[in-house]
This record gives sequence, structure tokens and C-alpha cells, in this order.
Amino acid sequence: AIQEAYLGLDPQETLVRAQMGLEGVETSLHAEEPENAEPAAASALASLFARADGDQPPNFYTGYEATDELLCGMRRQELVIVAARPSHGKTMYLLNLARKLAVQQTHKVLFFSLEMSEGQCLERMLSAMGNVNGNHIRNAMLTYQERVSLHDAAEEFANAELWFDSSPDRTINAIRSVTRRHRAKHGLDIVMVDYLQYVTPAEGRGGHRKRHEEIGHISRGLKMMARQEDVLVISAAQLNREAEGQQTIPRLSHLRESGSIEQDADVVMALHCPWRYAKNQEEYDQLQGKMQMHLLKQRNGPVGQVEMMSQEVFCLIEEPVQQPSTSYQSGGSSYSNGHTPVD
Repeated sequence: AIQEAYLGLDPQETLVRAQMGLEGVETSLHAEEPENAEPAAASALASLFARADGDQPPNFYTGYEATDELLCGMRRQELVIVAARPSHGKTMYLLNLARKLAVQQTHKVLFFSLEMSEGQCLERMLSAMGNVNGNHIRNAMLTYQERVSLHDAAEEFANAELWFDSSPDRTINAIRSVTRRHRAKHGLDIVMVDYLQYVTPAEGRGGHRKRHEEIGHISRGLKMMARQEDVLVISAAQLNREAEGQQTIPRLSHLRESGSIEQDADVVMALHCPWRYAKNQEEYDQLQGKMQMHLLKQRNGPVGQVEMMSQEVFCLIEEPVQQPSTSYQSGGSSYSNGHTPVD
């Protein structure tokens, strides 16, 4: 750490890396020995039965019925990636998940927002919760009824364990350090990161890693954090330009800048808004608000597609009452809702 300080690295990052190093030494001193399959199987079965009987925390659910049917819930120690092109709803989707998980289901959620301030995030959430036009909030031009609706919405946070960290220059080591301290102090179920490519490279300004190596280091760090801190990690990520186009189906290969993301993630969702590529006003009016959630990878279950509806002016994403039967081609294989398992 002293040598790194002389090399001109950021002092805060040097301190975080020193803390991580000390914690790594402690972990290695208490490293677990390999475990025999028989007692491990008995332990896994006991945990499963405890969850089934309600004695242990169950899986986490998004609050979207069709999505949860496909996912069968999300678990601790998993890394879930929500990917999309810019302006296709990554942040909006994460904020809707945060609202459903922390406010409606009362899970303990820590939200790292590297792109927006805490106030901007909460304004979007209040817009959705109070059904108040987001433009009115940004312009501070509110009717009396909108004020009442926002006040009622804000009261829903009274019992919510939702925490924000809006520092724009967090490294993966800093995120892991903050998460560890927060979990020790307040308890923690879910960590959300908006978004992966905005995380500052660990070497700071003095680093020489290639970009794909940096992204790989960050995604691996998020997965390690999920396992070591026993939390569910949900992170937004960006798709590359090859994912653009009204008829384009997002693929795992569209994840921007690193193949490590698809390797480290347990679940990869990709959001797609066809109306963004409308060729004329008529097509725009027909498609506006329609969104697709493509479940591209699920380590322990099927992949498929779910139709969504977005109301950007209210920062709201919901599922239609009735889901159409869907299937599509990806990587040379046909995937249908709930029928095709993947590794």
C-alpha cells in the first residue's frame, strides 16, 4: 500500500486495497477445507427443506409475475445482470426492482448509483409510486393533488430498508468494502449497482489494464462479493451497438467490452425497446411503450422472453395482464418460455 501511494494512486483506493489485503490474509488463515459430498448433500437438503417450510429466507422475487415464473426467484450469492442499450430502461428497471424489493417486500437493499444522485433516483421512484408525471417533478410545477400523492408515496419509505450510495467514482474494491461494512452494521439482502461499466477501474488513474480486462475484473469482483457477503447482487450493464435495431434479438455476445460478464453472471436479462427504432410516426405510435425482457442466461433454469410495458414519464415498468406465447432463435437454438434449460 505504501508503494502504491508513492506510485500516485488515489489515496482512498490505496486505503481500500490495504483493507482488502488485510481481510484477504484473515480469510486465508481461516480458509475452509474441501467438504465431503455426503454431509454437504445433507446440509443442502436441510437448507432446501427449511426454505420450503419458511424457516429460512426464501428466494427473492422481482414482483413481475411472468418474470418470476420464468426465474423461480433469485437467490443469495447470485449475480444478476440487467443489460440494455442506452435509453432502453436499465436504470428505470433497477429502480422499479428496488421499489418492489425494498418497499413492497421489505428486503434490505443497498443501491450503488454511479450515474445519478440519490435525489434523482428518489424523484424517479416517487414518480412511479405516486403516479405523478416526472416532467412535473423535474420542473417543480406540481398541482395540489400531485403534492398529496408524492407526500403519500414518500411515507411508504418509512419502513423500507433502502440505502443509497451515489459516489460517482467507486471502484469494485470500494463497493465491496462499503457493502461489507453496511452488512455488518445494518444487515443486507440485496446489492444493486447502476451500472457495471461506470465502476472506476481498481488501479485508478495509474492503471494500465486493457478495457476488457478491467470489466472482467469488475464483474468477477461483483460475483465474489455476492458469495462472500451472502447477498444477491443485481447490476445493470450496457449492450454494444450490434444489439440495435427493431428486429434485433439481444444476445449474450452483445454484452459490451467483456465476455467475462456472461461467464460470471448467474442470470442475464436484456431489455429491448422496439419503438426506439420506429421508421415513422405511425409505427412509433403503435410500438410506444412496448418493452421486451429477454432472459438470455439462467444458470439453474430455463431462458425465454417476457413482454413488458414502460411508461417513461412515470418511471414505471409493468407486465401486461396477459402474456403472449413467445419463442425465438438465439445462438442457433430455439428458446421458448420456460422450456429450455441452459448451463
